[in-house]
Amino acid sequence: MSEQLPTNFDPAWIRTGFSTKWCSDNSVTFPLAVASTFNKKMPLADRENKVVLGLLLSVATPNKGTAYGMSLYTTNGGAKRTKVQANYAFIMVFADLMDLPNCFAVILHRKSDFQNLFNAKSNCEHITIGDPVCFVEPSPTDDKLGEKMTVLKAPGLAVALNYQSNWPMRDLQISDYANRQVAFHISKKKITVSSVMMKGGHQTVGCNHSMCDRQNIRCQGCYGQAPTLWAVVLQCDVTVHDVTNWNATDDGTAGFADFRSWRFSNLFFHSPSYMSTHEGDDFEEQQHGIRRTVKEIVKTTNAGDGWTTIGWHRRGTKSSADDAEEVLANRTAGHISCLMPTNPANLDACTKYNPNTAIPAPAPAIDPLNNEGQHN
Repeated sequence: MSEQLPTNFDPAWIRTGFSTKWCSDNSVTFPLAVASTFNKKMPLADRENKVVLGLLLSVATPNKGTAYGMSLYTTNGGAKRTKVQANYAFIMVFADLMDLPNCFAVILHRKSDFQNLFNAKSNCEHITIGDPVCFVEPSPTDDKLGEKMTVLKAPGLAVALNYQSNWPMRDLQISDYANRQVAFHISKKKITVSSVMMKGGHQTVGCNHSMCDRQNIRCQGCYGQAPTLWAVVLQCDVTVHDVTNWNATDDGTAGFADFRSWRFSNLFFHSPSYMSTHEGDDFEEQQHGIRRTVKEIVKTTNAGDGWTTIGWHRRGTKSSADDAEEVLANRTAGHISCLMPTNPANLDACTKYNPNTAIPAPAPAIDPLNNEGQHN
């Protein structure tokens, strides 16, 4: 198991291009805080220099019904909780790394709020699901998304970070309570992939931008410049092994159907941008070759240091036999947000899929989790 996270924020974690001026005074420390501590009972003096650290799990865009599948509540001065209308451009949900398995949400009411959150840094266009982000001095609030999820409100600044392998881990687990969301963040897992296929076109992929990682089929356009000409993404079923607390299974596995991620897709192709110029018929012709390549790379990574797996689970409910009450569902699907090699060097000996042998050799691989040599 990885070492425990230090109690204070380390400015060396900040990703290149994001602000470091706010923490450049070596005489000032920035304690890492749990998101839920920023409530109305918090003395205002305790807010100063506090930092919340999260892994981006999902991005929701406006849809009919409730926000992110849950109602938004506010509480003023200890009064009764009141349901409020959630008018938003994005709801970003994070794993709280100082309080796993709990999560917190950041609600952005306008699309421009995303860039403003990062002090208008253009680099934020490359932030995507799975990325670590720190929030500086959020405002105390008692707002909740659903019954329990803390809403982090009006942070003074957000900064993207390089992933560190010694951050706290939490194995896959199911949520024990209705509509409570729990997160997992665990390294060195072995996986099996099946039903691998390429998806293409806005009707089947949805968004072509960076922020949603092409995971949200309903996304009609989030933040970031489109990394490819057309919307394509690899989709597959994923089985994670050596899991002891997942739904009603007793075989030590957790299954995730139809996982799709542009970040994950980039691991398997010589030129992902070239793949985006293909049509559906081309993908059908290449499916056998793509599947073979993906499974070989997964096998090689399994034999090495395995996979870092980040995601979440929220327990659903169903009506009882007599419709007298809602009961917990025994089997509710969880979601993988990010699936990357624990040690990117495991990919060095892998041959990526290349339908065009005329394409020149690729540049040296960039660490997709921005680890910068932090792996154990």
